[in-house]
Amino acid sequence: MTLMDEQARNDARPQPRGRGRWRRRLTTAGILALGAGSMLWTLCPPPAGVVDAVYSRTVYRLLAAVLVPVGDLVPFSLSLLALLLFTLLLPGLLLWRALRLWREKADRAVRTWCAFAARTAIVWVVVGYSGFLLLWGGNYQRLPIEETLALGDEPVEAADLEALAEDFVTVLETEALAPQKPDVDGALLAVRDSLARRIDQWYGAAPRIPRRVKTLPRGWLLTFGTSGVTLIPFLEAHVDGALPDPLLVAVAAHELAHSAGLARESDAELAGLLAAWTSGNAFARYAAALIGYSRCCWQLSSEVTRRLTPRVPDRAKEDLAAMVRITQTYRIPSLSRLQSKVYDIYLRSQKVEDGIRNYSKAVTLLARARRRGLLDGGGPPGE
Repeated sequence: MTLMDEQARNDARPQPRGRGRWRRRLTTAGILALGAGSMLWTLCPPPAGVVDAVYSRTVYRLLAAVLVPVGDLVPFSLSLLALLLFTLLLPGLLLWRALRLWREKADRAVRTWCAFAARTAIVWVVVGYSGFLLLWGGNYQRLPIEETLALGDEPVEAADLEALAEDFVTVLETEALAPQKPDVDGALLAVRDSLARRIDQWYGAAPRIPRRVKTLPRGWLLTFGTSGVTLIPFLEAHVDGALPDPLLVAVAAHELAHSAGLARESDAELAGLLAAWTSGNAFARYAAALIGYSRCCWQLSSEVTRRLTPRVPDRAKEDLAAMVRITQTYRIPSLSRLQSKVYDIYLRSQKVEDGIRNYSKAVTLLARARRRGLLDGGGPPGE
């Protein structure tokens, strides 16, 4: 085909009308503005106090009021289904475009398809990341929970950790006498209601918190070294189906705290354990004490651990051993290490400076919360 023939063929094609051109230009401008806004928020976010007041306590509450009831309608993960469809739509569009170019025997089909694929992938990334920030991710930039609760920044001494561990062991001694077949569903509802009360007390109003905790097939999460996850767009809390009952309740409390708008891991861990601890449900309290004690043991001296261990009931020791056994059964070390590295990068990109080590900060916050009387169900100073 000569150059003149190609030009004639192009001229014969219907040319886009003015309205169509303007629509494409406006769409392009909108995507560029959305991407620029998302990057600006990530790299130079507004002050934490502004984010907390405008986004977390206002915009996010409105979004949760709409989205959470939708997720609560069904027992399976609606968010996982939506994310799967969103992911599969991209290769579907690329395949559709390739087939269309092949049927039309279009000139420069490969170049045309590559340009379409690049534009579509960029739009997918921009829309996906912007949706993440809008629907939940903006909460990373809110005030840390220690500032909201006025926990202070005083160093936590060994005596503080020892006293915290003593409290946990005391509860384990008491609640271990409860029936061996606990009402897990009742414990989860008690934790959810307790968390709603805590958030309302701390922040003035609580967003809508899911009433369902979705269970994923056994090992789906544990294979990658994690046990729970909160997913958008419907802000659903998920746990791995292989978790022993006490760990399931504690992990669910953590994920429900994420759904309530507490994005940082230490914030969610503190809020979840406090909610379970003050829920009034014996098994939820036992689960919080069990996880809290195991967290403290990571930082206690061997001498203190040896002194406390004989006081830990056999049932609690069996539950702790079951937690370790289940984790080792499903965990694939290479995938777990990869997940940890990726998640560490992700957390740092959201301005969580200590990355994945933010989990371990929860013990420090718990010790400070104990000083403030929060383990007794109290609120921030001045309330």
